[in-house]
Amino acid sequence: MGLGMLAGCFLAAFALFLHGLSPTVSFEDTGELAVAASCLGITHPPGYLWLTCLGSLALRVPAGDPGFRLALLDKDV
Repeated sequence: MGLGMLAGCFLAAFALFLHGLSPTVSFEDTGELAVAASCLGITHPPGYLWLTCLGSLALRVPAGDPGFRLALLDKDV
């Protein structure tokens, strides 16, 4: 498999991933996880500490909607 074909497969999969993302905060625990990431708080158990720390970094990037940036980290957000 050539490098071009590998890059094409990656870009196609990433485009499909982006198409399925929520453009902003959606339902269920999304709002709670977004607030916890913005203030480095603690969510309900199990806590999602790793997502909270990475989400805090993602929220500092000045690009796009904060909900979309968090959704890039975790498809469930």
